[in-house]
Amino acid sequence: MISRYENPVVLYQTRGDFVECQHRGAYVLLRGEQMMASAGEIERLYFCRSGTKFFQALPPLLSGAVDRYGVTADELALMCASHNGEPEHVRVAASLLEKGGLAVSDLGCAPHSPMSAAAASALRSRGEKPTSLHNNCSGKHAGMLLAARALGESTADYLAPSHAVQRGIVQLLAQFAEIPAEAVRTAVDGCSAPTFVLPLNATARAFANFGRPGPMFSEAQRRACARLLAAIRAHPHLLAGEKRFCTALLVATEGRVLAKVGAEGFYGGCIPDEGIGFALHIDDGSTPASERLLAALLHRQGLLTTEELDRLRGMVDPERRNHAGRVVGAWVPTIA
Repeated sequence: MISRYENPVVLYQTRGDFVECQHRGAYVLLRGEQMMASAGEIERLYFCRSGTKFFQALPPLLSGAVDRYGVTADELALMCASHNGEPEHVRVAASLLEKGGLAVSDLGCAPHSPMSAAAASALRSRGEKPTSLHNNCSGKHAGMLLAARALGESTADYLAPSHAVQRGIVQLLAQFAEIPAEAVRTAVDGCSAPTFVLPLNATARAFANFGRPGPMFSEAQRRACARLLAAIRAHPHLLAGEKRFCTALLVATEGRVLAKVGAEGFYGGCIPDEGIGFALHIDDGSTPASERLLAALLHRQGLLTTEELDRLRGMVDPERRNHAGRVVGAWVPTIA
């Protein structure tokens, strides 16, 4: 059954004195039980896509795989990544596999060209083809494989929804979102792993709990979240890479604000020190629109300083410029 959104316009793109296009969407920002800001149908289901990688990286820690195989902080950060396929990303992904006695052929994510244009060009210049290590999800998959190995489960079918690792992820996501596990719907992601469909307000709650897990979570779960947060903050480049908003936001805020992109217009994240979680979705799937909306939302709520916003200007400029550098219009958020 197709679920249709009836969301408001949250962002306009102007050209000259006219609106050229508009983006509908929904967003929610929570601090504990307090709703700080929201728009649209936040109780409807939205795909998170790669936005749930923080939660998909928990099983390698909770299974004991990280300590058993000597996984380092940079490798933990890559487990959470939608990376560019730059040389460092590929190296760290290969290291994860090697530590578990695994091969590139064990990865269930298919090869694709690096998301970084420079890395893709360098690969072509050497006459090399991309491997599954260049897939932006290779760190997540390597982590899942390590968790399967530590649990004594099969690695051949680690992506099956019935696999212990995948069932564990569903249970964790439901716990963090504070919803029943049967309410977590799944489909197949671009990397062939399960992807999740959740109410947007529940997704924001999951991120808030990830950033600051309360007494409902075990000591092991709290430690796992803390280790992932520390790893991401210490290695922001591994979360995404050059010219990527997830990395740039971490750097601009010195690790205070963590955000994770998901394909087709999703962003989620947290501000751990303030117990804040947020999630948003642009209905037409525009990532540039979702990044500008997120920056504007955080700034409007006083969660992103003007100085921090200035550090992101190259990515979320309110002005629209043509190839000659002329200002031809603007991005105009409609945040209340």
